[in-house]
Order: sequence, then C-alpha cells, then structure tokens
Amino acid sequence: MRNKGEDLAEGSVALARGTRLSPGGVALAATLDRATLVCHTRPVVTVLSSGDELRSPGDPSRPGSIVESNGLFVSAVARRAGAVARLAPFVADDLDATTRAVETALTGSDLVVTIGGVSVGDRDLVRAALEAAGVRIQFHRIPIKPGRPILAGVHPSGARVLGLPGNPASASLTFLLFGVPLLRCIGGEAAPRPEVRRLPVRGKAKSATGRTDFLRGRIVDEDGELRFAIAPNQSSGAVTSFAAATALAVVPPGRDRVQDGDVLDVLRIADIA
Repeated sequence: MRNKGEDLAEGSVALARGTRLSPGGVALAATLDRATLVCHTRPVVTVLSSGDELRSPGDPSRPGSIVESNGLFVSAVARRAGAVARLAPFVADDLDATTRAVETALTGSDLVVTIGGVSVGDRDLVRAALEAAGVRIQFHRIPIKPGRPILAGVHPSGARVLGLPGNPASASLTFLLFGVPLLRCIGGEAAPRPEVRRLPVRGKAKSATGRTDFLRGRIVDEDGELRFAIAPNQSSGAVTSFAAATALAVVPPGRDRVQDGDVLDVLRIADIA
C-alpha cells in the first residue's frame, strides 16, 4: 500500500525543461503514462582539423608530420555531452581548400569546431576561410592561457562555429570551457555552472599576467585535506597534463606566479564534461 501522492504530488513538475533524459527519467515518464515526450534532437558537431603536417594514428610517418589527437579529444567530449560527432578529413593549409572544407562541414551541422589555423601566422587561414564561407565572427582572441586565439562565429544557417587553437592543451581547454556549454545550450539542456572550490595548491607555477591562467592538475587528499596538485608540464603543447588531469585551477590575471600553499578557485573537469 502506498499513500496517494507520496511519490509525486499533483501539479508538481516531474521533468523540467532543459533536463537531460536519463534512464530514471524514462522510467518516470512511463510511470506517468507518457508514451512520447517532446525532446531536442542531439546536436550534430563536425570537427575539422587543419594543417599540412597532420596524420591519423597508425598512418605511415613522414618528415615533419604530427599525429592529430585534438579532434579525437573534441569528438569524445562532444559525444559525452550528448552530441553526434563527425570527424571531417584533414584540410591542408590552403585558403580555397579550407573554405570548401568549412562549407562542407557547415552542411547538416549545428556546430562546426575547427582546430588549428586561428592564430596570426601566414598559414593561419581559418578566420579568412570562415568569413569567405559566410560566417560572422563574434569574437577572436580572449585573454586566457592556454587558448588565447580562440574564435567564435555564427553562419546564416544558424550553425555555430568555434575555432580552437592547434596546441593540444589549448584545444582541450577551450573546448571544455566554451564548446561543452554551447553544445548543451544548442541541445536545449540547462547547463549549470560547475561548482567552484577554494583549495590550497601543492606545487609552483609561473602565470601570464594580463590573462586568466588555467592550470591543469589533480585534486588530491592529503591527511584529510583536499589540495590541488599542479601538473608538472603546463606547456600548451603538452598532452600529458590533460590526460592525467581531474581539475583546473584558475589564476586571476594580476598574478605572475603561484606558490605552494596559495589558495585558488578550482573546477572539477567531471563537472564540466
């Protein structure tokens, strides 16, 4: 025997708008005799990496080549965020080829993520290609480290575009901070801000004054006290720092270094993606 209304009172909200439908949510809808629900479709993300030097894992090596890993990171995180991720073929450092690749990627996509080619070098052609394809740039370069060259734009079709830097740590960080919340908004999901913890730091690091610096590391328990242990390699080209990281520490723009014992805001990566 159960009391009437003990599980869900009449008039209360069972599944709020913006809720990702979990197995428990499916069971709840069925309990309420709802055979169908109005839902957003899964966003479609196309990932486009640019650079003459890129090759896929397992392909024959050649002088000057680099195994492309950023697209695999972005697509894996996008799928975990509920999206359908498509990896486009690599595009060479050529404006016409990049423009055509962007136009193809925009077809059927809710979000196009380009990787590489957004800085200020002679071979950084992505912004020009995006504009040639009709994308309106909303911002380009923000004061963060790593990841300063990031750009964002919107196409007349409604598709969104994120241009990520090519360095691994830069691409990973900017997709976590900008790509994942954008994906969740596109998918109609209410994307809560990750919980911010104030934790003492274990280790030392230099920081870039004038920019907000995001240090990769791990939350560790030392004799019952949680600390943020800074990863030893904070280079924007380091893949290992993100592979082992569980959290990000936020260094405000006015500081040029972090000392052992300093207290910083810390975000768990699992709360972001």
